[in-house]
Amino acid sequence: MLDMVKCPFKLNFDDLKDLGPTGFLETPMVDDINGYDILFAALPYECDETAKPGSRNGSAYFRRDIFGFGFCDQGLDIDMAHSVKSGDCGDLIIDDSSKAAAGKCIYTAEKAIASTGACSFMIGGDDKTSYGQIKACYEKYGKMAVIHFGGSVSSALVRAAEEDMCDNASSLEVGIRNGMSQYGGRLEKLGIDVLTASDMDYMKFSDVGSAIKKNVSGKPVFVIFDMNFYDPAFVTSAARPYAGGFASHEVVEIMETGLVGLDIKGISVCGMLDYNDPGETSLNNLAECAGKLYAVAAYNIASERELQRLCK
Repeated sequence: MLDMVKCPFKLNFDDLKDLGPTGFLETPMVDDINGYDILFAALPYECDETAKPGSRNGSAYFRRDIFGFGFCDQGLDIDMAHSVKSGDCGDLIIDDSSKAAAGKCIYTAEKAIASTGACSFMIGGDDKTSYGQIKACYEKYGKMAVIHFGGSVSSALVRAAEEDMCDNASSLEVGIRNGMSQYGGRLEKLGIDVLTASDMDYMKFSDVGSAIKKNVSGKPVFVIFDMNFYDPAFVTSAARPYAGGFASHEVVEIMETGLVGLDIKGISVCGMLDYNDPGETSLNNLAECAGKLYAVAAYNIASERELQRLCK
């Protein structure tokens, strides 16, 4: 059993050459998925048709071009590598002969990870690919709170709610600027609360965090983070960009105030294209976002483990 290890003041990259091939956020590549706290996987598929197709390549973009994120988190003061056991399962093999076949592949992979008790962390795909993940987690954990951070209403959340797979009263749409005309009535009927970007403009980060935690109310949680939660000024390569989103520091603050302490069972980071913008702003914000979600999940797992140890 690992103890929570604080983030070192300085990072030493000298011995990385001895670690062998590494996966997302510097986690080791693994074949046997048993015995892990957090398991990553790339999701190279997109269900949605957008004006900017290519989110099937977002995970490859991240895997190929990012380095230096994932060792530790200064904000939460945690060394993830030594506080939890994490691994990268590699790229999912997707049968893209039809959306149904692809969805089954995603569902099967999520079900395998959930069966081990690990927190799944898939990077790539789009909002609709999250549905198979929610379904598999529901079969393992029962009705969960689904928190969607994004610029538009999550069709995966709406579908899962209509099929009675999530706890609607505990689920939440956060940061949306589009889609209420199409989905607003259905969300209200389903009893899913909404925090629009306009609402959040007049709230403190602590109040946003409190609203998220109050809504979740102790339920197991599945988190969907669509990259269009960011303002397009910060992420130009979101598959569906919407003006009026959030800045990099705001995303970090919202995650730290709203997600620390939750029982997170699964994470989906989606909606990213393979696109090198000037200075790789989009890529760095994807790394910052995924790295913070990783840190939060690790912090929650390590904290719960420490609490159980003290209670014995």
